[in-house]
Amino acid sequence: MSSVFHYLVLHPDLIAQPNSSILVGSQDAQCTNFNQMLKKVLHEHRDEHGLEVCESKFGMPLKECSMYSWRKCAHTKMNCGSTASPTSAAVCLQEGKSLGASRDPYIAQEAASDCVTGRILAGLPINLPEFAASYPDFIPIDVEQSLMSSVSEVEYNEHATEVNAIIREVMDSIFGAENMAVFPSIHPFLRIGLASHLHHYNEINKLIPPNGKLRQTPLFTNSHVLELKKHVRICMPWDGHAHFFAEASGLMPHHVQMNNEKRIEQKIDELPSKIEALLEDKQMNGPVSLSQMKKLVGNSPAMRRVEQTIARMESILEMRMESNSGLPADNA
Repeated sequence: MSSVFHYLVLHPDLIAQPNSSILVGSQDAQCTNFNQMLKKVLHEHRDEHGLEVCESKFGMPLKECSMYSWRKCAHTKMNCGSTASPTSAAVCLQEGKSLGASRDPYIAQEAASDCVTGRILAGLPINLPEFAASYPDFIPIDVEQSLMSSVSEVEYNEHATEVNAIIREVMDSIFGAENMAVFPSIHPFLRIGLASHLHHYNEINKLIPPNGKLRQTPLFTNSHVLELKKHVRICMPWDGHAHFFAEASGLMPHHVQMNNEKRIEQKIDELPSKIEALLEDKQMNGPVSLSQMKKLVGNSPAMRRVEQTIARMESILEMRMESNSGLPADNA
């Protein structure tokens, strides 16, 4: 996402040419340019002995690496040694391979599988619940504060209008207002691309050389760009602010189960602080019995694990009350 966005930042005129190729020149020229850049990048990555990592770690000599190798490695990555991989049809479509006459009316409709391939190639861990991470986006309010005191829809819209105005100004300065007007359907992609750039800003800033062309663009020279960084958020399905994002798509069944388990873990982790806050609140407004506390917190699935502990505490408290009143323990 960030790489394609950065390429468009360096070639803003492409925004005004929605039907043209993203790379300049004939198909052969595009392939040659890609291969040259690929070899240049791989040549920079070496191990402790000075050998290219592509050869020392993966057994692929630098001279044999090309666009074909890139596509082949992407295919391997999408299968990733797991049975929970996308369908072969979705993988082939992502690689641009022809599937014959059945492609358009049938196989191209695998939208969910297409989302799976995108998540895998983005580097998300397929065996962890974090595979369900959201896309980066601009949330115009303090998310944590909104969870503690709900923000009204009117207030949220006011903040959103202000932030969206800054985003439009930044986009116009990067790509040009006229170019943006020609291709309005690309605006959501550019918005997420800008959010992704800001989310990874610290790492990107380290990788780009001081005299890099990208640093000469409004992406780095416009002061409003960094101001937007505080509004960039990502979320997981079990987060409290997940409702600000579209529902995660392209998830396999085991990820849905992982997400449910993560929600339970989150509630269990929050249990001590919730009990402490409950007791503190009740002590300010009068004493609370253990039976009342059990009734208040027992309705939550995450609290059922402590019901036995509460029962034992209740029994101990009753015995102490009887002991203090002078009654023998045998009468309990």
